[in-house]
Amino acid sequence: MNPLPSPDWISPALEYPALDLLATQLGSLIGYRVRTTETPPIWEIGGDTQGLLGLAGVAFQGDPALTLEALMVTADRARITRELANQLRQGDGYSVQYRLRRADGSEVWVRDSGRAHRAGGECIAREGVIADISAQRQTSQRLARLEPALEASRGLLRAIAAAMESHLLVLDGAAQVLMVNQAWLDYELTRGRPRTTAEAWQGVDFQSLQAGDQDPALGGEPFAAGLRAVLAGERNQFRLQVQVELARETHWFDLVVIPLPGDFRGVLIVRQDITALTRAKLALGEQRTFLNSILDSSHHLGIFAIDREHRLALFNPAAGSIFGLSRQEVIGRPLEVLQASLGLDDDQVRQILRAVHEDREHIFEATGFKGLPDHIFENRVTPVRAPNDCRGHGVTPAGARWRRTGALPRPWSHTCWCSMAPHRC
Repeated sequence: MNPLPSPDWISPALEYPALDLLATQLGSLIGYRVRTTETPPIWEIGGDTQGLLGLAGVAFQGDPALTLEALMVTADRARITRELANQLRQGDGYSVQYRLRRADGSEVWVRDSGRAHRAGGECIAREGVIADISAQRQTSQRLARLEPALEASRGLLRAIAAAMESHLLVLDGAAQVLMVNQAWLDYELTRGRPRTTAEAWQGVDFQSLQAGDQDPALGGEPFAAGLRAVLAGERNQFRLQVQVELARETHWFDLVVIPLPGDFRGVLIVRQDITALTRAKLALGEQRTFLNSILDSSHHLGIFAIDREHRLALFNPAAGSIFGLSRQEVIGRPLEVLQASLGLDDDQVRQILRAVHEDREHIFEATGFKGLPDHIFENRVTPVRAPNDCRGHGVTPAGARWRRTGALPRPWSHTCWCSMAPHRC
């Protein structure tokens, strides 16, 4: 392309071979110069006109009427004239977007960026570069259509997170906070921290926060290491239970970090207060220890348990002494099979099994057991309830008081207690 015969306004920096280099990164580009003081304006056009407009560069040289202005879609011309005039009143630079009509009749969106050359304050010429932005505009339009749905989803997510009692924190791939729910903020108040907002947490580096904060509810270094492993894709989950002193009471929390689903790299941290559950487990353990100590240490209270299948599920040492049998000889065997070994007659067995099926207590006396043949025993069959809410029975001695705890070990489901209080003949 030959330069216009006015070197005083043509920029030496705009060399058209440079457009070919830029095109490798930006796509098809057109460079132009137009002398605006001429009537009609004189245009000089170069670059990839074939790729952008479907027209060879020689077409512009052979037809003075074929200008970029002539190729502009009619509906855009008045708008661009106004925008260009407004920008040039502000300075020498300008950038506008409009549509050009290609040789095949299709339209292409372009960005026209350039600068004006002035003489005596008057714009005498312009030079600029035109780039194809059709793909960018399509992407922007798709994003504009998706934005309302995305915002609605965000609103729903915030509403759900706000209603949850679990403490939630969403981090991006660099462990920067993206979202925090109200439960997490309320916990900060419980710790005596100043009131803050979800917006104030956005962008906080969680790993730096964790390193500088001694709050055990953040998990310390063990949880930090687990978080790094999940972010790196080395683990699909990390879980840690922590113990925290709050308001002079011990609280327990379950900390879990899991990766976010989909292509977005990030994680969700869930901190759940498990204090009530942990206290219940500790109380249950104490009750079991107490109960087992009674069962194992009693020398005068024989206890065995029968499940719904009539099999012995428990046989304490005192029962072994009374019947003259070891635990290994009776556990898991049906009562009917052990009837003779236990020294129970047919009527006694029928009464025990009827109490089991009718879910009621039954008291009877018996004697002549092999281990203590000179004793009379008052026996009590008592229904119990196992942790899965299934009923059972047991035999307990007269006067023994058993309270339903709902916390018996699972192997005792459907059991009855059978305990035996001795009286020497």
